[in-house]
Amino acid sequence: MVEKSKTDKKLLQQKRENSLKRRLYLYHINNYLSKLTFLSGKEVYKEDLLTLDFTDSFREKAHDYEKFIKKEFTIPFPQKKEKEFAMYIDRLFESSKQNIYIGISGTQECGLYKFNDIKSVNFDFDFDFEESESITFITVDGKNYLLLDFEIDNMGNHLINIEAQGENWSSVELP
Repeated sequence: MVEKSKTDKKLLQQKRENSLKRRLYLYHINNYLSKLTFLSGKEVYKEDLLTLDFTDSFREKAHDYEKFIKKEFTIPFPQKKEKEFAMYIDRLFESSKQNIYIGISGTQECGLYKFNDIKSVNFDFDFDFEESESITFITVDGKNYLLLDFEIDNMGNHLINIEAQGENWSSVELP
């Protein structure tokens, strides 16, 4: 009788977890697809997303970039529309032409989406585009990582704190 009770509790717990995952998915999916569509420049559908199991597994395993030095710098947000930032993205691409995954609000709840490469990302978004205040980029092999972290300083200026780390990306300089 005790064995059945433990089994029943585990099944009930699993059912609750699955229900919560489903509700979070439904809460995030439309906004998430809209953001991915903007960032990719093409319509992204639910079917284009990788599974949640794969997403969880990748997040747990993709830390090869941590072995490398982290390069950090800050630029004014409007500077990302200038030639120097585009050249920086070109240099990242030249150093690693791999497919990438992007981490934004909803990724964990809805699944990863694979972009062709860092140059295929539309960086022409507004400051308040991402409510989590950051966007992460990681190559599919987990060896290169880029973080764009948005903040407002004491003077009210919009800034991007940039962290680049990995086998190739940590050596790339902003022109």
